[in-house]
Amino acid sequence: MPFVWLSIPGTTECGNLERNSIERNSIALLSCLAGGLDWPSQDWLGRYAERAAISGSGLWNVDHVTGSNDTSFLWRLAQLADRQE
Repeated sequence: MPFVWLSIPGTTECGNLERNSIERNSIALLSCLAGGLDWPSQDWLGRYAERAAISGSGLWNVDHVTGSNDTSFLWRLAQLADRQE
């Protein structure tokens, strides 16, 4: 699966609401526990994890894996991706 690093404007000292929103919505969008459709392969090590949030979501990150996502965040994600070189 390809990936890209995004530069999200703002400070991290006091928190970055935009970064938090993109992270939360992206995880919820991809999580199989929240309706994500892209299941990991049968060989994915996380299938053997003791934590149900890992084995059930298909993600190593357990934060936001049962949350819902607001797909309106995708337009901002696309804008940020277009700015990357």
